[in-house]
Amino acid sequence: MALCGALLLTGTAPAGASQPAAGAASRMVLRTYTISDPKLVDDPKRVADTLWRDGSLDRLGVASAKAASQVQVDAEAQTDAAQGAEYTTDSDRYPHGRIPHDQYNYITTSQECADHVAQSGQKAGWIKNRFAYCQRHLATAVAYDCVNGPCKVVGTFVSQNTIFGYGKRGGPSFPPNDRWAEFWLHVDSIDARGVFTEPGVRMRASLWCGGKYIGRRPTDPGGIPFPDDVACQSTDSRTASLVGWRQNNAARMRVYSEANIPDRVNGEQLAVAVFQPRYSWQVPGSPQLQEGRGEDGGLRFDSAWYLQTGKQGSVFDRSRPGLIYRLGDKTDPARDYRGVAEVAEHIDSARTHPETTLPFAANKHLPGATRDDPLYRLAKAKGNYYRARYNANRSIVRSYCTSGAVPDFPKPGRECDEYPFASTYEGAAQYLEDNQPEYKNFYSVKSVSREDNNEAGARLGRWYDQNRILDHDRFFVRIDP
Repeated sequence: MALCGALLLTGTAPAGASQPAAGAASRMVLRTYTISDPKLVDDPKRVADTLWRDGSLDRLGVASAKAASQVQVDAEAQTDAAQGAEYTTDSDRYPHGRIPHDQYNYITTSQECADHVAQSGQKAGWIKNRFAYCQRHLATAVAYDCVNGPCKVVGTFVSQNTIFGYGKRGGPSFPPNDRWAEFWLHVDSIDARGVFTEPGVRMRASLWCGGKYIGRRPTDPGGIPFPDDVACQSTDSRTASLVGWRQNNAARMRVYSEANIPDRVNGEQLAVAVFQPRYSWQVPGSPQLQEGRGEDGGLRFDSAWYLQTGKQGSVFDRSRPGLIYRLGDKTDPARDYRGVAEVAEHIDSARTHPETTLPFAANKHLPGATRDDPLYRLAKAKGNYYRARYNANRSIVRSYCTSGAVPDFPKPGRECDEYPFASTYEGAAQYLEDNQPEYKNFYSVKSVSREDNNEAGARLGRWYDQNRILDHDRFFVRIDP
């Protein structure tokens, strides 16, 4: 449950507190709440009735809080997917390594977001995939008159809001080297009472974004020549009367991250960011807008020149990506279909019974089955070091496979499949490259059909590219029936 309230004063505290000093400039005091508890989000009338009757949400367990402090951008929490979320993509989305027709698979309706209420109501929102995000919440305000006697409720506002996020491949039209993401806010089910029904009331919706560039690895050239205050900048907002919001409930907002041209010499130019929806109300009798703040979401920007499509982009990074191979996805020559069943079976059996795999190693563990026991991508196209490490993985496997120790290999139409993949830092050469002799032979090889092996590799490569799985990004591989 995520509950947030902020007390924002123009002169005094709400009901039960001391009265304003003589000559106070304003009679109006506003308290704001942003609520993402799914049970309350789906029952905005209950929230509105409670506010109107009680002047607070204590009865619903929503405690008020002090005004929100500046949001901190925590690069480690971002990259670690600290919220514990995950998403998976079926490898059959990329048959023969092809780019799917719907590359993004965005969330397009409020209903789709509502259907995943358990995820869309959590602080991180629902991350359908690396490019598709949504979050549902109530934007709530209550107005008090604290001048003419004890504070009393004179108005309430509740709206049921959905924010949709759209990550991108490629940059905006201008400036072309920047990275960007787009958001659409839908404001629904507006319940306004008392002073919030007056003609002068206006609500402003905006999206705050703050970020930081994150450091290079020792093997990366150059530095990042930009200050953190341009790592994520927000543009666009909408201010309208309540009639205006009811007639047109949508607001478009975009965020940008400055960068140089995507090129090896500039590195990946990684930046992590936090975005946060914010709401302000102008109410007659109150001299200034009053702000309420929504839940945080996370973004990562990159300029990974070595990806095949979209040399720069943005992803929602508070969820760890996973790829699915299926045991029932079988090659069928009769219909010219290539599956991945033999590779899936190899990965599944190797991780379940590593003690039976070839080559033998005591206490062998093969990672990558779950989000918390991930693999790390090794992007060989990134440069000489990465290609050499990839080739070292392949060389060790090739040497073992040609030794005659692998049953059913060599044979026509068969190939020697390896796990973990050569395109990971956990590949066969890990013990040499990382000077960790205890990991020697911590890999598995098995003879599989050439068709299955090629298909599995083509799907994996396209998944890396389409999901912006960068060098050293964490991911997992799930085996399903």
